[in-house]
Amino acid sequence: MVASRQSGEERFEVKSGIMSGSCRIRQIGKNRCRLMDKVVYSSADNSVVFSERFYAFCRKRGLPNSGKKIFLSDGAGWLRTSAEYVFPQAEKRLDLYHLKKACSKVLNDDEMDIINQTIYNQSSERLIETIHSMLQSKNLTIKEQTDLLNYLSQNQDSMNYSSDNRNGSGGIEKNIGIHVGRRCKKQGMSWSHEGINNLLALRSKKLNQLWSETSNKYENYR
Repeated sequence: MVASRQSGEERFEVKSGIMSGSCRIRQIGKNRCRLMDKVVYSSADNSVVFSERFYAFCRKRGLPNSGKKIFLSDGAGWLRTSAEYVFPQAEKRLDLYHLKKACSKVLNDDEMDIINQTIYNQSSERLIETIHSMLQSKNLTIKEQTDLLNYLSQNQDSMNYSSDNRNGSGGIEKNIGIHVGRRCKKQGMSWSHEGINNLLALRSKKLNQLWSETSNKYENYR
């Protein structure tokens, strides 16, 4: 979310997506890795417009018509809709970090250890049953229990994990910080939707190593 300068609106959401053709990971520090071979796209458009433009962006950057594709997300409702709308053939996968984050709000450390140890060895249905049984012994509000169970139920088809597969969206979380946070969330900053979209378009060119191509294009108009 970024601060808005438009009347009647305090803040608005900026959406981001990345595409990686190989999901190659390079170690760049003791506890740091970098996702290679990626391109990033961000905008403040509504979910339908963002989804359509992100798909067009991916196609322009080499997304093939056929072959295996994985749509990795935090499980938000608009992203599930987006996946079905513009990436219907892709395998849907709930980001493991966000699954654990949602569970850790109501489960203790011992219970989370059990989830971590069994998450790769259970079907999504069995995993939800395991979590549900843990909730029965807790003094939770109806809302706390319902929110988690609804989240799990809505994302059940995206919760089949393998230790051999990429199950986390650290790449997109990091790029949101680089692409949006570092430039658009400084103290005192506020934005119009049009203004931030224009800026993000330029930042995408830079992050996707297309800046020289863009600057050369406009150099010809001088």
